[in-house]
Amino acid sequence: MNRLILLLLLMTPCFADVTSTGNQIKFDLQMDHQAEMILNETGLGINTISPLSSLDINGTLGLSASVVSSDANLENLNSIILVGSSANNVILTLPNASSVTGRFYTIKHNNNTVRSTLTSSSNIDGEPYLALNPIANNRLHPCVTVMSDGTTWNVISAHRQNLSDLVASDNLVVWWSFDDEPTTTYLDHSLNGNNGTIGGAADYIQINGKVGRAIQGITRQTMLSVTHNSTLAFTAVSAGFWIKGSNVDEASWGNYSSILSKMNTNIHGWQFDFNQNTVSPRRIRTRTDVSTSDVNNVTTEVDVFDDAWHHVVYTMADDTASFYVDGTLSSTRNLLTGSGNTISNTSTLYLFSEVNMGMDEIRIYNRELSATEVYQWFIE
Repeated sequence: MNRLILLLLLMTPCFADVTSTGNQIKFDLQMDHQAEMILNETGLGINTISPLSSLDINGTLGLSASVVSSDANLENLNSIILVGSSANNVILTLPNASSVTGRFYTIKHNNNTVRSTLTSSSNIDGEPYLALNPIANNRLHPCVTVMSDGTTWNVISAHRQNLSDLVASDNLVVWWSFDDEPTTTYLDHSLNGNNGTIGGAADYIQINGKVGRAIQGITRQTMLSVTHNSTLAFTAVSAGFWIKGSNVDEASWGNYSSILSKMNTNIHGWQFDFNQNTVSPRRIRTRTDVSTSDVNNVTTEVDVFDDAWHHVVYTMADDTASFYVDGTLSSTRNLLTGSGNTISNTSTLYLFSEVNMGMDEIRIYNRELSATEVYQWFIE
């Protein structure tokens, strides 16, 4: 280490008196017989004659920072990242940990009204993403420091919401935020590659959502689809999203029309759909087909179409299906058991848009979330 520093110093063009005294090499940069830099076996000292570490500086140390206001790959940016954005969610991608052993990043928000999401293919403390959320009534903005150990990214320090306030990301298989600029797909931020392919005739617009941007249908269309793959083979599932509509709009929505669906009808699968259009007010149902003789519907107990955003979540595992609205359990149902008791299938995952129906932040897990986790998801 000392030899390398000395070599770099000697290779740098400068004018200085260099003297050797005992086990020290002194650099008199101003040629006033006062050493500004001293190198000894302990390390390199700047404005100190007794360095106590490999690099010891008496004075100020300046570090360059990068300011980001939109999705960014941190590979070629400075280690200090200031998130200065009015967008409600900025996706920040860390480089692969194996290529930057020892590197660290500190991510700091310059406001306390939006969130950012840190992602990595190498995981962050065992999770594929880390959400930095606003901290209500706190003058300190979200901040986190992570460091690569050559295998994964480790959280060194963090000032943000308590970990208990964040939904765990384990088993997250789909996450469509709708904050990106789509071409033919909307990105899957779960890192499973389940990007949603936009239907060729999809008729929709982007609107201000519950978090960042959202989608709103103009006509009923097949909005997104994902061909079946191993990450979508469910034996337990939790799925949810933010939804917004009005009673006036829902009058034109189809009877039992699907919203989010992964189902071989009357065989295996699950989906969100609507109740029959002769029932008012219109409600969202979830349907679980675990066998040809076991068709179970779980319906909301509240009207969610009041022109405001509502959070709906469906969970199914251990023969029990539950439906949550705005973080609270709305209804539950025990499923019949039998030889065909499974929701796993090879059908395509579909998202359908409806007239003036807004949707935001769709997430799907291949496990059952607890009631506490559903509530935490709602208050994010």
